[in-house]
Amino acid sequence: ADIYQKKFATVNIRGGADNWIGENIEDDNDNVIGYRYGQVVTVNDATITPNSKVDLQITSEQMVVFYEKSLAFVAENEDGVITVYCVGGIPENDYTVQAVVTEVIV
Repeated sequence: ADIYQKKFATVNIRGGADNWIGENIEDDNDNVIGYRYGQVVTVNDATITPNSKVDLQITSEQMVVFYEKSLAFVAENEDGVITVYCVGGIPENDYTVQAVVTEVIV
C-alpha cells in the first residue's frame, strides 16, 4: 500500500463507565484471552475515510499516567468509524490524545 497523506489531529477520550462498552478479546481459536473497553470517538482536524489509519501519539507525561493506572489504548477504523479501545480498566478521566491520521491507498 502506498501512503499518500498524513495529517496531525487530536482525539478526545471520555472517561467514566457510561462512555465505554466492554467486550471479550479472543484469539484466532476463539479462546477468550482478555477484556477490552471501546468507545467511538471523533477525530478532530482530520477527515476520516474507510482508508484512514489513526495512530495515537501518547506523550511522555500521558505514558506515565497510563502506566500508573495500568491503561493502554489503541484506535481502530471500521468503515470510517474510529473506535478507541482500552485494556486495563475503565478510564476515570477525560484525555485528549494527539494522533496521526494516514490516508492509505489500498
